[in-house]
Amino acid sequence: MRFSRFFIDRPIFAAVLSIVVFLAGTIAMFTLPISEYPEVVPPSIVVRAVYPGANPRVISQAVATPLEEQINGVENMLYMSSQATTDGVLTLTVTFRIGTDVDLAQVQVQNRVSQALPRLPEEVLFTSGRPALIVPYAGHFGAECERILVGWTATREAARALNDALPLLERAKKVAVLTINPERVADAEPGIPAADIAHHLAQHGVTAEAATVTVDEIGTGDALLNYASDFGADLIVMGGYGHSRTREFVLGGMTRQILRQMTVPVLMSH
Repeated sequence: MRFSRFFIDRPIFAAVLSIVVFLAGTIAMFTLPISEYPEVVPPSIVVRAVYPGANPRVISQAVATPLEEQINGVENMLYMSSQATTDGVLTLTVTFRIGTDVDLAQVQVQNRVSQALPRLPEEVLFTSGRPALIVPYAGHFGAECERILVGWTATREAARALNDALPLLERAKKVAVLTINPERVADAEPGIPAADIAHHLAQHGVTAEAATVTVDEIGTGDALLNYASDFGADLIVMGGYGHSRTREFVLGGMTRQILRQMTVPVLMSH
């Protein structure tokens, strides 16, 4: 009672003391530890990919495998697991050691994913059994394709791409068929120049102009992209990997060059 009476008899002192205690508590609040208990759950980063229309097996081969091969070995990684669903969604979970900086781990995983991205169109092209519409990572592209450029070589892949693109070609306002260095295509069948393909398209109600370009100082991929820019194309149609991927990797090839430098959407068939 005497202790409480001391403060009752001195209200000003009690008020000042309460203010000091309040201020001390407010200052101390910013120095308290954020977590009372140590981390017991390993941090994880989730990578999500969407492949509409693909079944889990195709997603596993075309998307999950390239991502896993590239992400594997990232610093402080414990393990990773992936799950593909029937609606075309892949969820890849990368688990790290306890104590790993989550922000740094996210950056490292994102860098590995970026390195794997150039492989994904190739895998989709080879495993889907369907034409692939590949869109550049930057830029805005409309749904209508009014000016279409066909990159033609007398190969099975180019013929299939031409046939797959017929519905789009029939609705286009302007179509051009371009052949680059036709005399140097070792695997091509002779006697099927761009003019013959333009005549073939005319039988399907498609009016197309034919052009042939011979280049020495630049690659065929650059020549195709330059012509597409001059033509104002909003879609390129071409066959993919007329040669083996090993040969294109060692010697270079139009498909790999277009996939890495394309400026407009590309409809590609293999």
